[in-house]
Amino acid sequence: MKTKTELHNLDDHELIHEILCLQKQLEDLRVNESKSAAIHNYHFTSEKLLKLDSTHYMGSAVVLTLHSIKGVPLIEPTSISDGLSNESINSLLDDLSRTYKERIELKPTEKRLSIK
Repeated sequence: MKTKTELHNLDDHELIHEILCLQKQLEDLRVNESKSAAIHNYHFTSEKLLKLDSTHYMGSAVVLTLHSIKGVPLIEPTSISDGLSNESINSLLDDLSRTYKERIELKPTEKRLSIK
């Protein structure tokens, strides 16, 4: 992201380009936020987590990266040798399950209108 001084020194064409780039970044954040909250992700993510253990990744590694819902990096890519521990996987599965339950708590109404 450019500073105020850097933006002030841009010509009109460069400024328009910078605005378009920022709009694209914002759009990407909104799409990622929407995709990350999709209910079906919890099933597929939990299934994939089960395969990130040392049995599947012995002699290799997984890369851990976390971002906030707004796309801000919280943890830079960090290699974890021989996959995740069973405790780590189970903890992540517990967090996914908790979040899933919170998201589906508000169900459609059971009420119905009478038909004449």
